[in-house]
Amino acid sequence: MDLQRIDRIVDEALERIAAASDLAELSAIDAEVVGRRSEISKARRGIGRLDPSLRKVVGRAVNLAVRSLEEAISERRGTLEIEAEDVLLEKDRVD
Repeated sequence: MDLQRIDRIVDEALERIAAASDLAELSAIDAEVVGRRSEISKARRGIGRLDPSLRKVVGRAVNLAVRSLEEAISERRGTLEIEAEDVLLEKDRVD
């Protein structure tokens, strides 16, 4: 997998993460973009088959991509949890 492909995967995933409207949708995106069957995971498993001169560069790019996606997912999850809690509190609020 080339570095441009990794960048495209990350960009598309970040857009989807930001657009997630609830925790279930975010969980599905999480599994799809960083789960065992994701393209990033496939790239990580394929690093050993690369030319030794490329392994370090691609390995760093993949690790950076995973960290970036996991951070974005974590932040979005926090936001969605707060929003869900606010909705529940609004429903339970006594006027």
